[in-house]
Amino acid sequence: MRTYILFITLLCTLSLKAQIVDCTPSKPTGDDEVTVTFDLTKCSFQKASLVDFEGPIYSHMGVITSESPSGTEWKSRIALWPDKTTPDKCNIDAVKLQKVGDNLWQLKITPSVKEFFMQNTQMEPPYEFKADEQLLSIEFVLRNADGTMDGRATGDKKSNIKLLLSHTIAPGEDSPRPEGVQRGINYHNDESLTLVLFAPGKQFAYLMSELSNWEVKEDYRMKRDGDYFWITLNHLIPGKEYAFYYLVDGLLDIADPYANKILERKFDKGISPVAYPNLMEFPEKCKADIVSVWQTAKPEYPWEVTDFKGVRQDRLTIYELLLRDFTRNGEYKGNLKLALEKLDYLKSLGINAIELMPFCKIDGITNWGYHSTFFFATEKVYGTEEDYKKFIDECHKRGIAVIMDIVLDHAYGTCSLVRLYADPPGNTKAQPAADNPWFNMVSPNTKYSWGADFNHESKETQILLDSICAFWLKEYKLDGFRFDFSKGFTNTPGDGSAYDPDRIRIIKRLSDEIRKRKSDAYLIYEHLAGDQEEKELAEHDLMLWGKQNSPFSNAINGVQKGSSFKGAMASSKGWSKNNRVTYMESHDEERVAYNASVNGIGEIRTELEVRMKRCGTAAAFLFMMPGPKMMWEFGEMGYDISIQSKEGTDELSSSYEGETKPPHWEFLEVPERKNLFETYCKLLNFREQYAHVISDGEFVGNVDETDWPIRRIEITHPDLHFVLVGNFGTATNICIPNLNSGEDWYDFMTGKSETGGPFSLPAGEFRLYINKPVEITSIETIPKENRQIAIAPTIAQEDVRILLSGIVKVQIIAMNGIIVDEQTPANRSFNVSKLNKGYYLVRLTGENGKQTMAHLIRQ
Repeated sequence: MRTYILFITLLCTLSLKAQIVDCTPSKPTGDDEVTVTFDLTKCSFQKASLVDFEGPIYSHMGVITSESPSGTEWKSRIALWPDKTTPDKCNIDAVKLQKVGDNLWQLKITPSVKEFFMQNTQMEPPYEFKADEQLLSIEFVLRNADGTMDGRATGDKKSNIKLLLSHTIAPGEDSPRPEGVQRGINYHNDESLTLVLFAPGKQFAYLMSELSNWEVKEDYRMKRDGDYFWITLNHLIPGKEYAFYYLVDGLLDIADPYANKILERKFDKGISPVAYPNLMEFPEKCKADIVSVWQTAKPEYPWEVTDFKGVRQDRLTIYELLLRDFTRNGEYKGNLKLALEKLDYLKSLGINAIELMPFCKIDGITNWGYHSTFFFATEKVYGTEEDYKKFIDECHKRGIAVIMDIVLDHAYGTCSLVRLYADPPGNTKAQPAADNPWFNMVSPNTKYSWGADFNHESKETQILLDSICAFWLKEYKLDGFRFDFSKGFTNTPGDGSAYDPDRIRIIKRLSDEIRKRKSDAYLIYEHLAGDQEEKELAEHDLMLWGKQNSPFSNAINGVQKGSSFKGAMASSKGWSKNNRVTYMESHDEERVAYNASVNGIGEIRTELEVRMKRCGTAAAFLFMMPGPKMMWEFGEMGYDISIQSKEGTDELSSSYEGETKPPHWEFLEVPERKNLFETYCKLLNFREQYAHVISDGEFVGNVDETDWPIRRIEITHPDLHFVLVGNFGTATNICIPNLNSGEDWYDFMTGKSETGGPFSLPAGEFRLYINKPVEITSIETIPKENRQIAIAPTIAQEDVRILLSGIVKVQIIAMNGIIVDEQTPANRSFNVSKLNKGYYLVRLTGENGKQTMAHLIRQ
């Protein structure tokens, strides 16, 4: 006779420590008599509390079996609810608890669990258990006689604690793993694979899937090899997706932590079919809420760019992008397919890298992505695995690197690695247990901590993090990482502010392991620690975030105090390498345009034109400084909706991470914002074309707080000499640019020649002087050595000539990424007379399929 596993669950919202303080026997089966003792002080109640209540107390209870269709339905229940029937059918002696101590109450289930339900149920007709039916769990709701005081769960039942009460099951068969297999899913051929689960200290594990009809079957009991459990499957259907999970020690249902695709009962219904067509449905018979997926014979993505190499890291111009908001379309969140349509827009802007906010599988589908749960799986809400790869491939075709924002400081409770060793086991809101190989029981950081804190001193954590980074670099051809809250990569107690040699050692070790696999990987740390520690990391050729929101906001607002730009330069920190990624906006900071609309002086606060000009001047100073730079999405159009704004209201939210921000591509039709966008385009394309000048030239900057209201930057290089001046005051000021009288000078923004003498510079404006006329070449996706001027004139009203041979298609793209016209050129020309006045991109496609991008202004 097969003996089955039995769980007992109390439907109370508990402290996640203990709800049942004693059970006899400690590991019962459905054929045993069971005595359960409840401690009322551990509960919090939806209605009036039962703590210190003198009784009587009754239990409303049910049993879940292998025949429960959803895995949660009670197949037999005892004691109907008081408001549903007469007292004689609810307040029965069989479910009346006995007081055995202060707030300790006991219930005896006799003569066995199965017979107890058969004898005392009020179901009509009484439920009869089948011969092979498995009793899986018992659930309770404690209450007083009339139901006005109860222990009903106030949240999701699955968040409550389950205690395993089972007989002892003998360890599984010991057998060595097949040679060469690793943790997770190992594909052998189109019909065969091996699953490997690393679970030290666990006794046994079963594979649960449609192969076992989602039941515990000995044929799918995993073999044991020391700390590992494994099973090899053959005769699988090639190309078919199979959902599965592991049942560990009869209690823990976990998805494979190394899986590349995760299904969730709760959240998958919120995924747009536009973003993820034909998403596999969550299996109805499955009793777990989160499952992993394997698929043999999955087609490989046909990469077009296999050898991409980005720019030198101190020449990066990074666009930080949140897919959720960047291309949101109506009720649906933004997705990769829509983002693909904007890549030409981003390339025209002049950026050379995109930093995607976290897209590992997260807990939920609406936040920024810092609630990571499965580190080898993509977030499905944005698209398929193939969509991610195509996005990266298309970026590389345009010379744009892709940097992944990733969270390796912590994980959230639905993460299998947390649940596998939680206290109590399996609970999604419990803290890690003492024997968790990857996580600290409690974060050592006394001020900043989220979820379960990774133990970075653990060898197992180091193995895990190395494999995570290696996976994304190889499988998705990513160009690097931005590590969130790297200040937390330590076990040193405190708030993380003090110099920490252990943390330095941990970060250097991780970085060195990554560069063994990709020597030129971009590695950016959101460290925000002390100068000494950051300098040591920068000298290790690591990049660090350099927050400059406050000084640039103050300067835009016309406020001198706290407006020094020196912090935007690595040299101000004493670094010998320009590894400080400076920015005036990030996802974490208030938008500078919004700040100006609230805190700006005089017309800065009231006039859009004034604010947009000042934002452009601030951008000029940020991007003309040496070192890697970053901007936040839509800064180029003066996005002035607060980071805390609740969409559709005038309210501000303190929990701004979950507040979506709609894209406003129509901003580009507003003249003041369009001017700002064009300023960004010119500045960033200048920075891209003359990156070697900015990075390697001799730099002089008068940008401290005392340099007010006129500020000045000068860079001298054999290829170009330029001077930038800007007026951050609130009135017109005389500006003396100090241009070398022995050189000819030109205003880069207008192309006009300049004498360089003193002149009146209006408030909030800048001038960029260069010592020779330059033309920013068209932006193309073909190799640099083949680039040439593509069209003329670039400012036109009617006909435009094509200067390249073999062009068979012309596409004209508005700044919102929409193709507004498509023509087959006749006599190597095309007509723009039907276009509205404005700024456009022109995509030229040749007979060989190569594409060239050019700028066009319809006058």
